[in-house]
Amino acid sequence: MRPASTRRIGIVDNLGHRKVTVSACLELVLSQVPGLMDQVLDGLKLAAGLQPGKPSQGVFRPELKPVIQQLLDQRESLKNAFLGQVRVLSYGGAADAGSRPLVRFEDIQLLDVHQLDQSIELARVQQELDFAVGELLPRLNALMSTVMGWISVQPNINPLRPELFAKALRDTMAAHISIAEIRTEVLASAAGRLGVALRQIYRELCEWLLSHGVEPAGLAPPSLAAVVAPSSAGRINETTRAVITLERLRRLFSADLGGLDAMAGRSGNDFLHTVPASVQALQDMKQVEAMIQRLESRKKEQASNAGNAAAQQVDMLHRAPLDGRQLGQQIGEEVTRMMLDNLTMDERLLAKVRGVLQGLSPALQQLSQTDVRFFSDHKHPARQFLDRVTDRSLAFTDEADEGYLRFVQSIQTAVQGVVASRAPKAVAFAVEMETLLAVWQKEDKAQMQLREETARGLLHVEQRNLLAQRLMGDWLNKLGDLPVPPLVRAFLLGPWAQVVAESQLNCTRGTTDPQGYLALVDDLIWSVQPKQARRNPVRLVEMIPGMLATLRSGLQLISFPPRRISQFFDELIACHEAVLHQARAAREKSETVAQTPVTEASRVATHEAEPEAGESASPDSMPSEAPWLAEAETADVGYLEAESVMPLDPSTMEISAADQAAAQSASDTISEGAWVELMLDGEWTRLKLTWSSPHRTLFMFTSTRGRAHSMSRRSMSRLMATGMIRIVSEGLMLDQALDSVAQQALINSIASTTPPQP
Repeated sequence: MRPASTRRIGIVDNLGHRKVTVSACLELVLSQVPGLMDQVLDGLKLAAGLQPGKPSQGVFRPELKPVIQQLLDQRESLKNAFLGQVRVLSYGGAADAGSRPLVRFEDIQLLDVHQLDQSIELARVQQELDFAVGELLPRLNALMSTVMGWISVQPNINPLRPELFAKALRDTMAAHISIAEIRTEVLASAAGRLGVALRQIYRELCEWLLSHGVEPAGLAPPSLAAVVAPSSAGRINETTRAVITLERLRRLFSADLGGLDAMAGRSGNDFLHTVPASVQALQDMKQVEAMIQRLESRKKEQASNAGNAAAQQVDMLHRAPLDGRQLGQQIGEEVTRMMLDNLTMDERLLAKVRGVLQGLSPALQQLSQTDVRFFSDHKHPARQFLDRVTDRSLAFTDEADEGYLRFVQSIQTAVQGVVASRAPKAVAFAVEMETLLAVWQKEDKAQMQLREETARGLLHVEQRNLLAQRLMGDWLNKLGDLPVPPLVRAFLLGPWAQVVAESQLNCTRGTTDPQGYLALVDDLIWSVQPKQARRNPVRLVEMIPGMLATLRSGLQLISFPPRRISQFFDELIACHEAVLHQARAAREKSETVAQTPVTEASRVATHEAEPEAGESASPDSMPSEAPWLAEAETADVGYLEAESVMPLDPSTMEISAADQAAAQSASDTISEGAWVELMLDGEWTRLKLTWSSPHRTLFMFTSTRGRAHSMSRRSMSRLMATGMIRIVSEGLMLDQALDSVAQQALINSIASTTPPQP
């Protein structure tokens, strides 16, 4: 039997009927990883004609044979390095870099030629593995998702996904072959052989999981964040395939506009991205023209001092002209077209908005020929214009939404102004953007005021909760192993910590205990310890009324519910009665003192009715990570608990550890400006994350009508884990559209640099 067909993973395993774990799957595959590298090296040996008694396959040039022989001599080192890489990556978790794009548009300008080559190498290996295992990967993803505890398929966090093996192979070879050209040829052959071996491992792992009763997870629900414009690769002609590569994008980023202008036969306008976007200063076109003349004169003076550098950049752009057109101009035009196609095909935008954006095509094409900073500078007026328009458009999910038609009309007017303007396009975009912002700010004035008030309220809540947590830490040390009843321990580490924190935050006199709430802690701890209190029962009897009054005052400070105050007092009084009872038993000679009617006196001090039947008698001890909000505060900031959004029967929506871990990661990385949808009252509500507290314990989302919905990080994580919150867009749509261009450039780079086949 051929080595490629030899079964490595047996269907019957010693786990028996025990539940299959992620760790068991990883260790099972990791045990086979050295064999994968053996198979790769044996294939390279055969291809190089180094296998005794077997003819060479003619894959490698004769001068590469010593390189292959050196790899064979280092077989154990390669196997160990490859195994180590796979182990680190597979145990790296959901946030591993392998699940992110190989290259982003904004990163291209920062990459040198060596780094671009590395990206292309890795992408080529990954492409080979994807081709080899493509048929088996969906089933493996479904089975591994079940093992990880998901009810839907999560391919991006499969710890055995092929891109991790691709990265491990590339990094292992890079450590043993330093010359890039040679490494590229070796990787081209090694990747195909690894793909064949990995396909066999995937097939056997699927059979092994099925034999242990693992059922494939269901289909993955549609992720709105992934609903971006379809790749334009299918519509790109052969000329485009030759134009858009990573190297040429990098050259476009590094090109000086003077060089492009010299090639295009027009004067430079590279200063336009620095023009202040002031409507008052730009409305008078005579002023604009005069300003341009002054700046252009200054630019000519600067250009005379940098002639050599400009000449070198022009020479770079003159390389490899295509179809008689200047390379820089053609790259800019094609990138702009692809970017705009991605935006106008993105279904997160409603149809009318996409139609309006399509009308910007002539202006953007003209801009791409005169101002390459559009692609590299996030502060360029045209970039900011598109960012603002597309971001605001995500607020609308239906053409019937309030304010939608008014919004469309405003951007139509702006686009018409840009297209019709005779000023340089960067100036035109700046003018129209400021006009739009003025209109929107007027519409949003009341909403902005509400957001600021809500943010101030939430900031106070976070400060109070953080201060309360520090107090809890101090009190935990104080409580130690003292025989304090759970009732009092939970009360101090919950409501009372919030009381003391609120008192200290409100104090403007610089004292730490203005109402004596902090001093009460020691008295309360002493009063519930039988051994301590029975030594001085008179003191206990005398302190109870004042203690109850101070407790009541403090709990009212944070608007603690009166009914829960009464419940706590009843249990605290019962605790004190037990202490006094023990004191009476221990000090029979002091029975007169001990028989003081504490129960009646205490109940009079509470001034509260009996608790209603069915309610818990213990105070809801607040977890330290869950901030306390009074009922009025909850209403003011639109605070939501996860339980208030979850289905009526939470048991129908179990949360696995994997779900919770992935959701926690998402809640940790989500940033202001992200758009989400929250399931409220049976309907998806589009919201924008407009504020997060300094310590990221509280988050505020706002709807298109300005209504605030706030929640803790714990609640947001839980809602994400159960699918009650889904991400619509985590970043700017224009950046995502340009990232798609970079991915196409990476594909084209692979095609244009593929080593020749014999």
